[in-house]
Amino acid sequence: MFIDRHQELAALEQMFQSGVAEFFVLYGRRRVGKTELLTQFCKGKRSIYFLASQFTIKRLIGIYTTPHELIVYRDGNKIQLVALCFEVEVVGGELRLSCETTEYGYFSYQEIQELDILLNHARRIEDAYSGKTTTFIR
Repeated sequence: MFIDRHQELAALEQMFQSGVAEFFVLYGRRRVGKTELLTQFCKGKRSIYFLASQFTIKRLIGIYTTPHELIVYRDGNKIQLVALCFEVEVVGGELRLSCETTEYGYFSYQEIQELDILLNHARRIEDAYSGKTTTFIR
């Protein structure tokens, strides 16, 4: 249920329409409608939604990008992907599917080698298992 969050929606819309890069963090008590506020705001907009689960970051494995490859949308917007890959320890919560995920699971390194995955993901997994403690920048 979404009730009486017009002021918050207006503030988000103002940032969205500002024409400059904006970053904001939404936090607060449990069960007050933060997720629903973001869901309502993102309707009809290209957006990224990241829900922080219960985990501890152990290390930054790498920062990955392809500067020579831009994604160009029909409306002319261009983006360059930058991915941060972390090793984490799960300390709570539960795994769930998203709109971009069809299944999930835990796999051994050998099982991963047999999966049909994107080449850029394979490289990140190889970096994670390399035993090196420095952060990869690729």
